[in-house]
Amino acid sequence: MQAKFNEQELLYIINTHSKLFNMFKDQNSKQTQVIILIGQTGAGKSTLFNFLSGAEFEMNGPEPRQSLCIKENSQQFALIKGGMKSVTKSPNYYFSQQFNSLLIDFPGFQDTDGKIDQVLTQLLFYQIMKSANVRIVYVVKHPETQFNNRGTSLQEFISKTFQGENFDMSQICLMLNCYNDKLSDENLITNVQSQLERVYNCRPQNICVIRKIKNKQEIEQYLNSQKRSYLFQQFLRSHPLVISPQYIHESEQIGQYLSEQSEQILEQLCSTLEKNLNDNLKKLTYEQVYNLEESLKQISVFLNNQQKDTVNWFQELINQFEKSIALLNFQNKKCQNYSNFMTIYNFFAQLSEFIPGFEMIRNNCIFAQQRSENTMRIVKGQIDILQKQQQNLYEEQEKMKQYQLRVLADEQQKKEANLKLQAQQSYQQVAILQQATQNDLQSQITSKNLIQNERDNLILKNTTLQQNNQKQVDEKNRQLKRKQEDYSTYQQQLQEFSNDQRIKENEIKQLNENLYKFQSQSASENEKLENKLNEILANHKQLADLVDEERIKKDELMALIKSSGEDQEKLRKRVECLARERNSSCQLI
Repeated sequence: MQAKFNEQELLYIINTHSKLFNMFKDQNSKQTQVIILIGQTGAGKSTLFNFLSGAEFEMNGPEPRQSLCIKENSQQFALIKGGMKSVTKSPNYYFSQQFNSLLIDFPGFQDTDGKIDQVLTQLLFYQIMKSANVRIVYVVKHPETQFNNRGTSLQEFISKTFQGENFDMSQICLMLNCYNDKLSDENLITNVQSQLERVYNCRPQNICVIRKIKNKQEIEQYLNSQKRSYLFQQFLRSHPLVISPQYIHESEQIGQYLSEQSEQILEQLCSTLEKNLNDNLKKLTYEQVYNLEESLKQISVFLNNQQKDTVNWFQELINQFEKSIALLNFQNKKCQNYSNFMTIYNFFAQLSEFIPGFEMIRNNCIFAQQRSENTMRIVKGQIDILQKQQQNLYEEQEKMKQYQLRVLADEQQKKEANLKLQAQQSYQQVAILQQATQNDLQSQITSKNLIQNERDNLILKNTTLQQNNQKQVDEKNRQLKRKQEDYSTYQQQLQEFSNDQRIKENEIKQLNENLYKFQSQSASENEKLENKLNEILANHKQLADLVDEERIKKDELMALIKSSGEDQEKLRKRVECLARERNSSCQLI
């Protein structure tokens, strides 16, 4: 007998299933075509997935035992491992933009190591099949021409996956991997079709072949981009499959957990309710007992009206039990454990037709109904006792009320006699008070007239004072206005002066700039004249001697050069004329 599931194992299945299916939904957000690679351990699913994902391969290791490996490893590619131990524990995904397809390397149902992985893999497979257009590619390691074991692994996969359905094997694509014999691909496909037709009376039409790679040349020949495109096209030729769950692996163990846990929860709730009812029932008021009875009636109604939505129905039943327990002033500290059970119950409710434990839950509820009815009878008896006690209490209260009314009537008569006496005394006091009040009123009228006269005088004085104050204020306002006008005039004059000052500053700045330009220009011109004079003196020794003897000054020559400009002839004549005046003959050539 297989061991049953515990709560943590089932929660692990649910949480992991949710995580993996959400990963699938993220990958399939564009609602693309889905291709699932599936097969036994060692069939080469991961190698095929990596090739279709764009991986480049090389041969690794010493000859002749070289093995195929990926050139550059990446998280995009699945692990590859020889032997019979599966390395694909959860699906790997690759989206082909070229073919608008999501490729999934899926763990096989026979690959898993234990019952948890088997259930998880099966549930995830059915969920993906139900939510997308899926094409299945079954990968078979087929090194020889003859089918290994007459294709029993393929038939086992089909019988478990499509149990009870009229399924045609030709609807899936068959991938023959690692072929290492002499037939051509076409002849091998025809041969395999014939073998399957003889054994299973069907002839699959969509069969692909990848040959065993033994060297670098065969990598280039069989694992190239053309082969990759061809395989995608062949996979997409298969029909999309729509299947529903036909069985659930380990369903008896799952049902056993649900049955035993629901029984335990109901037993715990009923026992807690009964125990606290015995301990606290006599301490409750009539109103509390009445509310408890109504709550128990609701439990009975729920138990008698089981609904199709068993999850919400069972949760509401627990809530009603908790409400009844709370009315007994008791806090059930174990309520927090129910949430895990409800999570598991809710998840497997969608598969209730395949899990026998769901019917046992209803039987457990019938037992809980019988116990709750016994509890209701106890509560009903307590209500009858409390009702009799209330009736006796009511009669005693009525007698006490009559006695109190008589006492109140006697006291009322005494109060009325006292009130009459007090009224006579009050009338006499009122007459005295009226006379005193009239005297006080006359005195107040006289005082009021005096006060009114004084008030009129004060008003007159106040009016005169206000008029004088207003005149003073008007005079001060006029003075202030004149000062403001004077200040405004002063501000205007100051502004005009500032404007004039800025204009003069700008003019001075402009003059300084012009002077600087003129000085710079004069210095440049003087430098040019001096250079020209030096050039002339260097070329005409006679003229240089006259200058050295100071018979002709340099300033005179520079003035002549400046006034002559570029006219060399004019300059020559003027210099000769100046030399004759100084008693010397000098010719400029």
